[in-house]
Amino acid sequence: MLIFMIAILFLASFFILIFLILLYSAPCWYYSIREQFIRAIQGGDIDQSESDNIISRIKKQTYDPKIQGENNSCAICMCDFDEKDEITVLKCNPAHFYHSECIIRWIAE
Repeated sequence: MLIFMIAILFLASFFILIFLILLYSAPCWYYSIREQFIRAIQGGDIDQSESDNIISRIKKQTYDPKIQGENNSCAICMCDFDEKDEITVLKCNPAHFYHSECIIRWIAE
């Protein structure tokens, strides 16, 4: 009986963990699917005016290791952040932040 209870607890905790992972990543999925849908409707890549519109809405801030935590390098250029660097934090997840000029260049391409 004890083994059965342990197995039930293990399965329940496993499903709760999977649910939390899916819940945490849902905003990123939403924005990704939304962008893909927009591109499909437009027949391919976004045009220059849409790219400019996205870039104009980017909010920039100064990198602060106390706020951003242990993630100390830009995933685009792979360079470490300095305390005076200008970064952009994406709306989908505060853990997704990049050098502002890197993300602007990436969006513009």
